[in-house]
Amino acid sequence: MKTLYKNRFGGLFLKIFLAAILCMMIPLGITSFTTIKSIYGNLKSMTNENLQQLSNEKMNEVNSIIQNQIALSRSIAESPYIVEAVAKQYNSGKLDASENEKIQLYLNTIFEEANGLYENFFITCGTVGIADGIGGTTLHDVTGEPWYDSCIIDGEFLGNNISPVTGRPVYVISYAIKDPKTGEVVGGLNNSIDLAAMTENITSSINSQDMTVLIVDLDGNIIASQNENQILQVNFNQENNSTLAVMNLMKTSESGYVEFELNQEENVGAFTNYGNINTLVYMPKSVYISTIRNLIFQIV
Repeated sequence: MKTLYKNRFGGLFLKIFLAAILCMMIPLGITSFTTIKSIYGNLKSMTNENLQQLSNEKMNEVNSIIQNQIALSRSIAESPYIVEAVAKQYNSGKLDASENEKIQLYLNTIFEEANGLYENFFITCGTVGIADGIGGTTLHDVTGEPWYDSCIIDGEFLGNNISPVTGRPVYVISYAIKDPKTGEVVGGLNNSIDLAAMTENITSSINSQDMTVLIVDLDGNIIASQNENQILQVNFNQENNSTLAVMNLMKTSESGYVEFELNQEENVGAFTNYGNINTLVYMPKSVYISTIRNLIFQIV
């Protein structure tokens, strides 16, 4: 009888005990799940913010380079020596080889001091090239080239272009050279920044092999990248629906967080817009998720 009572009581006690433990564990489990979910959300937001901050930093570096080159180009195009030398030849209808050689040496010094930043740097008298930064090897007639036509109409040209000499994507900074007496356009200065070289400079601070920095123009073309096989070979408007969505967002927003597929791989990134270019910093989504999970394991 005592044994039977003990078995019944023991079994009942065990059931009550297990039920109590279960009642305690369910809220703890829910709390733990909620906590982990909250941590995941916070880490995801922090990771996105870091990507955006990196994209902003790269755009600031791009903008700083461009603004410095704008100031340099304008000062050369408006310098009394250049203006007088070009105007004199234009008005006389005769090129002065001796004078142009001096201009050539001047541009060559600027070209060399830029450490590979320039794809070209040259000056024209009218539409005829008279001096460049690389020994006169790229001099040609610029009739019909958009940058010069814009200089005639607007006095300047700032924007992306494909070099007619090398076929490489460049950011062109051009200013009209004007006769100081009449204001007539007598020539032009063309500063073509090699976008691949510029990108190499701004991505040198990124140590992660999983991170990629692109410069994408408003037509969707990748015009600068650490991966040279992407340059002018990938267009975000044409790859797939996800890259098209990214491109549409780039056209309407100054910055943003994006997800897209490229080369059959899901990616996560952030972009920043400035004028007619965008910087896009991205990483594989698998790396993105793995990074967040590793951080969770260190916290929990």
